[in-house]
Amino acid sequence: MTKKDLQEEAEKYMRSSKGKIRTVVGAFMREMYLAELRNEERLEESYLHNELDATESYSYKDDERNTTGKASILVWRAETSRNGNVKASCYQDEVFRDETGNAVELCSLRLPLQDFICQGLLDSPEGKFEAPLLEISSKHLCSEIVDILKVYRRERAPVIIEKAENKKKKQLEEAAEMELREEQGAVELRFASQKKMNLDVAPRNPGISFLLESGTYGGELRPSRFRGCMCLCAKGRSWEATSHTHPQRRLALDAQLNISR
Repeated sequence: MTKKDLQEEAEKYMRSSKGKIRTVVGAFMREMYLAELRNEERLEESYLHNELDATESYSYKDDERNTTGKASILVWRAETSRNGNVKASCYQDEVFRDETGNAVELCSLRLPLQDFICQGLLDSPEGKFEAPLLEISSKHLCSEIVDILKVYRRERAPVIIEKAENKKKKQLEEAAEMELREEQGAVELRFASQKKMNLDVAPRNPGISFLLESGTYGGELRPSRFRGCMCLCAKGRSWEATSHTHPQRRLALDAQLNISR
């Protein structure tokens, strides 16, 4: 939010009150806000890279690495034109807190007592008086901001830590999923290669339709499976087929294999 945005908000207050709100005080702390975002990013990165442990004792609100920014006092007063339009005019725009969080000397919030009196009393004879300005020093304002920042950081710390832990969990899950996909791809590649090799050494017999299993066992080809109802086994350098429907019936095949061992 810019200073212009704040001024527009001040005018909304004045107009919605139909002139009863005559003075609006604000503080422009955008640089402080941006600094807090950087602090939270650093805290999150520290947990993501295991520089900090969520279980160890750590005080984010007291971390000396936290940065901050300057802040300004803004005071607007209502001005009403002849046609009744209300406009917020800025009477004070002054930096009271520097980039390091220290109070700027000789700066203070100054408000006349008339700002706190209703318009009816102010227009009466009793309202015609002089009084010293209400003054709040920059040191006091900065002290209040320090206390507010401690509360804010204490509340934000567990939120940032939880966010970092969720990111770490998601990264681990994604890494495990990627590893699984790579392993599955390697298995499929080996299976395709072995299947091609087995088909290259399989005997060619148009009357028998079978599929060799991949791999070897004890120096011999593993038992293969008929796509129909017969089982084909390697014996020596010949094939033997057995019917599953008629176990007693055996068929010796004289198909010679040229297998390089």
